[in-house]
Amino acid sequence: MKSSLAFCAAFSFFALVSLSGEVRADSCPQGMITNPIGAGGQPQCIPGENHQNWGSTGSGSSGPRYARRWGAFASDSIAGKLGIASGASSKRKAEKEALKHCQSKGGVDCKAFFAFYDQCAAVAWGPDRGSDSGEAIAASAAGKDGAISDALALCGKKSDKCKLVSAECSYGELTN
Repeated sequence: MKSSLAFCAAFSFFALVSLSGEVRADSCPQGMITNPIGAGGQPQCIPGENHQNWGSTGSGSSGPRYARRWGAFASDSIAGKLGIASGASSKRKAEKEALKHCQSKGGVDCKAFFAFYDQCAAVAWGPDRGSDSGEAIAASAAGKDGAISDALALCGKKSDKCKLVSAECSYGELTN
């Protein structure tokens, strides 16, 4: 029981949150392209030729319109619980949904620690070399495979036993 508690306490999602900047142009859904300078300087998927209509509410455009969609991760580092949200219309709503999800899984001290929009994100964790404590690494990319690969690669710099904890995408939504 004591080692189990130590493991849970070490499973801290707040120790390190990293972003990856590698662009994967083929990771966006059909009709979307990679914008290499998206959220926080990270790549994101945006509408193809109609990117000028991104988030537009004006009436002068005849092309399709896309609304940003946010995702977030929240965790209770002591209990080792992770909450996930995707498809939210704002960062605040995504973080709130992730907090509720974390609490629904038994988390008591849940905190939002990573938010992203119009792209994918993944969380990986592994114990530090030679210890039971570890760090969670979050990475974002235009597609899920890229986010997973980046999170595992970043985690691998600190641990030989990295595991994927979660991966989620939140792409812009066609609003007409």
